Amino acid sequence: MIGTGSGNVSQVSMTGLSAGDTIAIKPGTYAQGTFSELHDVTIINYGGVVTFTGTVNWGGTNLNANTMHNVKFTGVGYSNAFYGFVFINPTSPFSGIYGAAYHTDSARFDHLDFENITAPAFDFSNNFYSVTYNGTVSSYKLHCVTFSDIKVNNSGLFIVTGYGCISCSGNNLCDSIDMHNIIITNLQGAGQQVVGTMTHFNMYNWNITYSGYNTNVGDVGVIYVSGNGSIHHNYMHGGRGYLARIDAFSMKPLQDSVLFYDNIILSTSNYGGLDIRCDSVNIRWDISNYLNPIKNVYVVNNTLGNKGNDEPYVVPAVLIYNMNNHNVVYCHNNLAFAAQSNVSGLPGSAFLINYNTGNGTFDAANNNYYTANTILTQLQDTLATCRPLSTSALNNAGISYNLLTTDYSGRARPNPPSIGAQEFSATASNVTANAGNNQTITLPVDSVSLVGSESSVINSSITSYQWSQTSGPGAATLSTPVSVQTEATGLAAGIYIFSLKIKDENNDSSTATVTITVKPANQPPVV
Repeated sequence: MIGTGSGNVSQVSMTGLSAGDTIAIKPGTYAQGTFSELHDVTIINYGGVVTFTGTVNWGGTNLNANTMHNVKFTGVGYSNAFYGFVFINPTSPFSGIYGAAYHTDSARFDHLDFENITAPAFDFSNNFYSVTYNGTVSSYKLHCVTFSDIKVNNSGLFIVTGYGCISCSGNNLCDSIDMHNIIITNLQGAGQQVVGTMTHFNMYNWNITYSGYNTNVGDVGVIYVSGNGSIHHNYMHGGRGYLARIDAFSMKPLQDSVLFYDNIILSTSNYGGLDIRCDSVNIRWDISNYLNPIKNVYVVNNTLGNKGNDEPYVVPAVLIYNMNNHNVVYCHNNLAFAAQSNVSGLPGSAFLINYNTGNGTFDAANNNYYTANTILTQLQDTLATCRPLSTSALNNAGISYNLLTTDYSGRARPNPPSIGAQEFSATASNVTANAGNNQTITLPVDSVSLVGSESSVINSSITSYQWSQTSGPGAATLSTPVSVQTEATGLAAGIYIFSLKIKDENNDSSTATVTITVKPANQPPVV
């Protein structure tokens, strides 16, 4: 075990460690962390929540070594908290995890919570530690790295690996990046969350919500990268911009495709689903020793609705620029609608807007657009589930694809599939978690009851409750974390946030939080 529960914590070599060892961090609040020159180990919180109020530095500076190889940074070491590592300091901007390693491979980051940190949760972009791809695996900035079960609230970017061009020195190219089960709430800035150069990335099971109106401008995307990958089974509500904007390329000798399917994108102020381009002017794959153009693009079975058009410029599904190498953009089975009567100017059946001046082609078919006056003749709702009615013309009206095994909610797709991200379900549920009212107690009282009985679900029933500690000055004990009510004990002076996640019979879920303020004990007057 390392750390004292305060100050700084570090492990900067394998001295005293062997492959397969676990580095356990004592619960508490640390100002900073440093982990470098490690391989084949797990870093974990032990028996409580570990909170960082400053940056965790990741990796050493030895360019010729795999400075961080097969290292797992996981917050699963305390059963009463879903996020065992918490990064929070709203008064002092800092990056959560700062990538000082030239090369990280076979790593995993999971069960982390970033709260009000303003800077990126994961920052691998600094030019001082940049690397230029030279055709070898060791010259990837990140290779075979997984990010999962992570929450980023009111913070900056989720991850940035660089801002330069792929053809430039210090391009920080990343490959095989898996990002799933990510919660993004209250976006800051124009809306980007993933920025850099990535090939073979896989982004799925993201829940992105923005409360309020984003007044920023710019032609942006939540994922704003050069490269190729798959973007599927994601939910985005609010904010602005595309879900993804990609300058596409592949790595020789491959010619990969870009996949964009089973996404729900609602209530953004403008733009649409995907902005895709394969342009040899921006990405010089025509003269590169390492780069190839992509093969094709598949924009399939997405649902896009409630769009505003304040600039005005709205694209229901996909916008393409300068597709070369005879690429084909397939735009099929997509559903778009305006659920607000004041939204106008949507391009109707033009799900694909073509600004292409290259030799690529496009194929748009079996897409449906509905106005605000007609969409509820087709869907059970336009926000909670976006599922078709049993009588909807969307059912079984799509074109079959091998990649369409399940819909957004995980239901098996029939053959042929429905149009849109969701299949019809006989039960239309609407799940709302309620973690109860905020509470204040004063020591020596050190426990509270957390009650989720006000949670509700329409046309279904709740099948599971899961309480967890999101943040706090120390680790609390939850007596029955999988029950509707639990006791949080062992509280110290400070502010705690607890989270309640519920699920129903349709596997739909909802999460709510409650804040518990613990005041110090009243001191007797000095006489």
